[in-house]
Amino acid sequence: MPTEPSGPASEHSLLIHIGPRKTGTTAIQQALATRRDELRARGVIYPGRSQQHFRAVNRLIGRRQLWEEDHEAPVVEGAWRTLVEEIGSAPRGVISTEILSQVREDNVRRVVESFPGRTPTVVITYRPFEMLLSSTWQQLVKEGLRDPLDEWSRRAVIDHPEESGVPFPRVLDVATLVDIWGGVVGLENVVVALVDRARPLTIFNAFEELLGLPDGFLVPTDVESRKRSLTAQEAELLRQTNLLLPRDSVSLKQQRYLRRLAAKWVDDHPPCSSDTRLTLPADVVEQARVRSGAMVERLRSGAGCVRVYGELESLVASRDSAAADPGTPTNVDVALAAEWLAGIIASLPSPEDE
Repeated sequence: MPTEPSGPASEHSLLIHIGPRKTGTTAIQQALATRRDELRARGVIYPGRSQQHFRAVNRLIGRRQLWEEDHEAPVVEGAWRTLVEEIGSAPRGVISTEILSQVREDNVRRVVESFPGRTPTVVITYRPFEMLLSSTWQQLVKEGLRDPLDEWSRRAVIDHPEESGVPFPRVLDVATLVDIWGGVVGLENVVVALVDRARPLTIFNAFEELLGLPDGFLVPTDVESRKRSLTAQEAELLRQTNLLLPRDSVSLKQQRYLRRLAAKWVDDHPPCSSDTRLTLPADVVEQARVRSGAMVERLRSGAGCVRVYGELESLVASRDSAAADPGTPTNVDVALAAEWLAGIIASLPSPEDE
């Protein structure tokens, strides 16, 4: 059985939060970033000025994202070295970016060895696999993905990208992430913090305990700022837009900007009453639950010293049976499309005076 949480990391430690995406990472990163000064006063350095350490890690591992795909790029260490120097000799440091869930062992070692003399604690936040599939697909659609949810999820539920030759595998299996990082830092230095609707503060409390912070220090107060999920109609509208737009390098920057505006519109507006929620096909749900059970068994049997915040049973606990798959929406309410387009246009910068 996984061990119970055992208190804060020692001084001269390094907490490395690796995600993966869509597991409460943004909420944790916002909490850390907005409290940088308070953390520093308590001997905890969350370096940099950005919400997370995406750019520095991307350059360190030689990764570049074009649309929703990952490609190799020249390694540039300058931004990473700046973060390392800022942490310096502080009692505790924190690095957080979901990209670290995509690195292979050689880059895991590069990250860890950048901090000689520090004891690493790797934190993996996680949620039920079937929920992770749906939310990951949504995020990829926001980045340009064209594949429908049913096709993409059927591939993803059986996929083991770490076994492929891709340089930056999108690993969604928590037990595999434990194996990859635990193989470098030791399983006793790996922590799994579970996102559980029944215990919404678990991941915040985990970080508070690991960093020696008071209870409630990182808990967000502005619940209204949290992002909402796309409805099935909104996701299909964006996916079909992706199909119509070119994927050349010239238009990449512009389309990223437009998608950010679309995502902001979603966060600022409640869903239409006629919209439906995204639903995975029933066969994908069943396969995802089998996969979740296998992950839990691997954690229990092969990684007995991994610390777990939350209940592993929440990953496989019986939930409502998979709803009948409504299929992909074949049309979108004209009012929704018009509101979305108007919101994006209204957010565009004014053209420069000629």
